[in-house]
Amino acid sequence: DYKNSYLYLLEAEKLTTNNSYEENAKVNLSKAEILRYLYLDNQSNRCLKDAISNKELINNSTIKLNISSLIVLEQAAMLMNRQNQEEAKKIIQKNDKWILSSQNKNIEFFQS
Repeated sequence: DYKNSYLYLLEAEKLTTNNSYEENAKVNLSKAEILRYLYLDNQSNRCLKDAISNKELINNSTIKLNISSLIVLEQAAMLMNRQNQEEAKKIIQKNDKWILSSQNKNIEFFQS
């Protein structure tokens, strides 16, 4: 259930003080997704902003590209869930070249 998932993510966040920017971004993206499902849009957007901040500090361009893609897809998912399909389509179309590039890297992003 979402409540337990979010509680685990809060625990993970406490442990991220020594983690990499990549790990922090992953935790924030997961939190944003769960908060979106709970219709807590402001909190979800705050987590997305934190993920963006973490992404900017990552040196590895492939990982940065993957996180950027996931951020865009999460933003589009939020819009789709809120019945704003046109805006979601625009965001995906605006970023589709590097989203596809990220997918073609064949990286198991959340496996690391």
